Amino acid sequence: MRRRREILVVLFLAAGCGGTEQSLFGDAPPDGAGGAGAGPSTSASGGGGSPQGGGGTTSGGSAGAAPVSCNGNWGAPQEVFVDTTGARVQSLAITQNELALFYAYGDDDEVLVSSRSSIDDPFGPGTPVPELTAPCSGDQETLFDVSEDALDAYVACAPWNLDCATAPCTVQHASRASTSQPFVGQGVVASTVGSSPAVAGNGLALYTNALDPYADSAVPLFATRPSTSHPFAAAQAIPGARAWTRALLGPEVSPDQLEIYGAELPYADAIVVSQRSNQSDPFPDPIAIPLAVVADVVGSPDLSADCRALYFVAVTEQVRTVYVARR
Repeated sequence: MRRRREILVVLFLAAGCGGTEQSLFGDAPPDGAGGAGAGPSTSASGGGGSPQGGGGTTSGGSAGAAPVSCNGNWGAPQEVFVDTTGARVQSLAITQNELALFYAYGDDDEVLVSSRSSIDDPFGPGTPVPELTAPCSGDQETLFDVSEDALDAYVACAPWNLDCATAPCTVQHASRASTSQPFVGQGVVASTVGSSPAVAGNGLALYTNALDPYADSAVPLFATRPSTSHPFAAAQAIPGARAWTRALLGPEVSPDQLEIYGAELPYADAIVVSQRSNQSDPFPDPIAIPLAVVADVVGSPDLSADCRALYFVAVTEQVRTVYVARR
């Protein structure tokens, strides 16, 4: 059984990874083969179609999509998933229609996806996504992000202490043509970065923890690429982050890349946000947002594609609860 940390983060690794490293996901199935990937869930509440559905635009958005407006105050959080077994629930990734939720579960960080028939319903039991669990083993943390259309996944395997400075980490890309198919590995897309990856909605920017997020003066990182067919370039400090007095863990970026959310370090007892006015501006010092949940925040939060919903996990007396706040 793997050694675990209460706070989950996803690893991104350094640039210059154009396919020379072996994919951890294995080979693509032959034409016409469905593989062993997770299919439609039969156990989710309401049975609302495929639990892995994205429903709409790709991670890069569509030409006719409505503009995203990331502003407004957050309302009171509502419970959408409760686990009373004491098992870990962390590393959230919500799809565009908010009807499917990917997360890591248990001491072995098994990747599951749960579905629901409407956003007013709770999420049902999870269905395994084995091809996203397979890359990580031993003492490694399984950390990942999934695109809003659920067709692309970015998986990183981090040391149990999230220290990518002494144990370098890599991020693998996996994709699929439809949500009824399993993910297939496409190789390494980032190297020598930190843990807890978050990929921007257009797929061209990657945000991660610092190489060692618990080190003094740790600064979270980001990397960019010119197109989704390229690997990410070498990571740099998030603009403005070197001047922060408040550290955050598990950065999650808004679709317009004007907000960064995360769990506040060192105790992760609040969600903080750094907001800027333009993409050319540095990110200012993060501030805590009032979410009226008396519990420890676990892992990185996840924003919906329209920037109006914030999903996060909190734990009280070993009960893990996924909440959503809306604005």
